[in-house]
Amino acid sequence: MTPFLIPARFRGVVLVSRSAQVAAEAITTKQERMSRTVPTINTARMTLRAMRAEDFPRFAEIWATPEVVRHISGKPRSKAQAWDAFLRNAGHWQISGFGQWAIQQHGDRQMAGQTGFFFGSRGLGEDFDPFPEAGWVLAPEAQGKGLGMDAV
Repeated sequence: MTPFLIPARFRGVVLVSRSAQVAAEAITTKQERMSRTVPTINTARMTLRAMRAEDFPRFAEIWATPEVVRHISGKPRSKAQAWDAFLRNAGHWQISGFGQWAIQQHGDRQMAGQTGFFFGSRGLGEDFDPFPEAGWVLAPEAQGKGLGMDAV
């Protein structure tokens, strides 16, 4: 895959994944649209797609799993906290033009996790906070298969 550059405001960071390219294109055109459609990306092993309302029970289940959050926050999310995050993701696509996709492995009906880009606004300073972060979260049974790296 040919690398591409995110717009200059992202300091010319070179990214090589298709999902990064889609997000970068969305960032550059975010002021051109108010209503956004989340792009779908198909790979040999998975589909990256918009999260749907019917994904919420699985989303909440994944984020409530101690094994999943051990290296993220250390604390499983309550259903209410998961709902806030689920809605924040939908809003992130609308406001920023990019966000997190549901990861759905081919042949599986439910999401295996999520991946994408987001503004974390963690209070780490001007060198970090104004820029999007990339990340993924996978259900325990989907971990260790390279899905996170493939997705991002």
